[in-house]
Amino acid sequence: MWIQHTVSDYLYQIALVSTVFLLGKYYIGWRKWSNVPPGPQPLPLIGNMGYFRSKDKLQTFRKLRKIYGDVFSLRVGGNLFIVFNGYETLKEAFVKNGDVFSDRPRTYIMELMSRGRGISGSSGTTWKETRAFTISALRDFGFGKRSMEAKLMEEVETFLAVIKKTNGEPFDIKSVSYTSVSNVICSLIFGRRFDHGDETFETLLELLDQNFKLVGQTGIIGIFPCLRYLPGDMFGAKRLIKNTARIKKFFVEQIESHKEGFDLTNIHDFTDAFLKEQKNHVGEPNTIFTDDNLTTLIGNVFSAGTETTATSIRWAVLYLLHYRDIQDKLRQEIDQVIGRSRAPSISDKQDMPFFEAFIIEVLRHANVAPLAVAHGAAQDTMYKGFFIPRGSILVPNLDSVMNDPKLFLHPETFCPSRFIGDDGRVTGCDKVTAFSVGRRLCPGETLAKMELFLFLTSLVQNFRLLPEDPTCLPSLQGFMGMTKSPKPFKLRAIKL
Repeated sequence: MWIQHTVSDYLYQIALVSTVFLLGKYYIGWRKWSNVPPGPQPLPLIGNMGYFRSKDKLQTFRKLRKIYGDVFSLRVGGNLFIVFNGYETLKEAFVKNGDVFSDRPRTYIMELMSRGRGISGSSGTTWKETRAFTISALRDFGFGKRSMEAKLMEEVETFLAVIKKTNGEPFDIKSVSYTSVSNVICSLIFGRRFDHGDETFETLLELLDQNFKLVGQTGIIGIFPCLRYLPGDMFGAKRLIKNTARIKKFFVEQIESHKEGFDLTNIHDFTDAFLKEQKNHVGEPNTIFTDDNLTTLIGNVFSAGTETTATSIRWAVLYLLHYRDIQDKLRQEIDQVIGRSRAPSISDKQDMPFFEAFIIEVLRHANVAPLAVAHGAAQDTMYKGFFIPRGSILVPNLDSVMNDPKLFLHPETFCPSRFIGDDGRVTGCDKVTAFSVGRRLCPGETLAKMELFLFLTSLVQNFRLLPEDPTCLPSLQGFMGMTKSPKPFKLRAIKL
C-alpha cells in the first residue's frame, strides 16, 4: 500500500508540474505573440489542435483562408503555426524573404528523423553547405542531365518486363513503380541497383512508405513530446522510431561496403564522392563531411527521390483508368510522334504537348505534397504588417495554389487541356508548384519530370490499362500522411 501510495503521489506531482509548465509556456507564448497573423480563437492549453486533427485538413485550411486571408495563424500548445496561401504570397514569403524563412523548425519529429543533419532537416550553414555539395556531386553523375536517360531507360525496360509478366491479370503497380524509381536513385548514390523481388530491398521500401504515412499521424508528438511516454503506440511514434532505425541500418551497411573498397582515384557514385571529401577535410572543425551527416543525407536523397515520383506514377495510372478518352488520346500522340517500333526518348517531349500537359495536370490535381515540409523562421521579422516570431513553424500551403480557381478554372476537374494554348503548345505550367517554392525547392525536379515522362510514355505505348473491375473504378480519394497517396488499387495491363 505504501509503495502504491508513493507511486500515485509521484505521478500526480509529475502531472501537476507538467500542467503548470505547459500552461506557463502557453501564457508566455500568448503574451509574446502579439500582432501575429489572425486566426481562430485558441482553446486553453491545446490551442487550435482540432484544425490539425480534422479528417480533411486541406478543406479546413481553405475555409480558414476565406475567413482570415492569405496569411493566418494557428496555436497549438507552445507552438505558433503560420500558414501561407496563394501563389503571390508564397513567392513573396519563401523567395523574397528566403533568408529568414528557409530554416527547418526544431520539432521532436524533425529532430528524430534528421537531428539537424542532412539536407531535408538541417538549417543555416550546415544546410547550405550540404545542399551545395549534394547538387554538385549528383550532377557529376548525371543527375537531371540528358546523360541520365540511358540509366533511366534500363529501369523502364525492367519496369515493362515485370508488368508484362502479369499477363493481363489484376496487379498492384505500387511495388514495381517504387522499386523502379528507387533504383534510379540507387544507381546515383550507391552505383548499383536492386532486383525486383529482392526481399531486403522490398522491406526497405515498405518501411519508407510506412514512415511517410506515420509522420502524418505523429504530428501531435511534435507538439506535445511528452505523449510519446504513454503506454502503447497510439500515435505511431514508436513504430516510426523502429522503422527509422532499420532504414538507417541499411544505409550504414551500404556506406561501410563503400569504405571497404574505396579508391580515391576511382570515384563511382555519390557515396564515394562524399567519402573523398571526408578524407580531404579530416580534422577540420564543424565539417559537414561526417558519417552521421552522410547517413542522413543518403536517407534524404533516397526517400525524396523515391516517394513523390513513384506516388505520382500511381496517381497518373489511376487517372488513366478513370479517363479512358485521355488514355486513348495520349496513345494517339505516341503513335504519331514515336510509333511502336522504338522506345520513347526525352527528345520526343517537345513534340508531345498533350503528354506533357497530362503530366503537369497529374502533378497539379494529385497534389502529392500539398503542405510541403514546414519551414522555420530564423529570426523575428515583420511580414505584411504582421509579426513573425523566431521559431515559428511556417506552412507553405501548396494546395492553395493548385486548387485556386483564379489560376485554374474548375480546379476540381482533371483536365490536361487546360495547359494547351491556342497555338497547341504547353502554357501556364509555371503556376504548378508541385516541387515547392523558394530556396527549399526540390533539387530533383528535373530528374522527376524526366522519369515521369519516360515511365508513363513507355507504359501507355506498350499496354492498354484497364481497371480490375470495369463496373467499379478505384477511388480517387487520397490518403494524407507526409504525402498524399492513392488508396490501394489494382489494374490490368493488356499488352498491345
